[in-house]
Amino acid sequence: MDTFDQNLSVIEWNYEKVHIPYISPRDGKYHQYFVDFWLRMEDTNGVIHTKLIEVKPKKQTVPPKPLAKGQRMTARKREAIMVWLVDEAKWKAAKKYCEAMKWEWTIVTEDHLH
Repeated sequence: MDTFDQNLSVIEWNYEKVHIPYISPRDGKYHQYFVDFWLRMEDTNGVIHTKLIEVKPKKQTVPPKPLAKGQRMTARKREAIMVWLVDEAKWKAAKKYCEAMKWEWTIVTEDHLH
């Protein structure tokens, strides 16, 4: 959060301010996705941008590896697949929401943090 407070381009920001409805593949029901960060920034040309940012470990931003031939489905593997499917549903809903709002959507991993 200090990153946003210390960045002169950031006009305002909030943590989990925006919540987006999505249908969870886990139960087929609507849930609320609380996106990590909402922020409004001014670029070097004076243009204001609004962004939604999700922060995730890189390993959680790629789908689980498929089962190898002859490999059995374990409870751990099943849960990893379900977590991926839920996150994917959230992110698709967030992307659609941002497109409608003319906002930017991004997922930030440890690769982006210094």
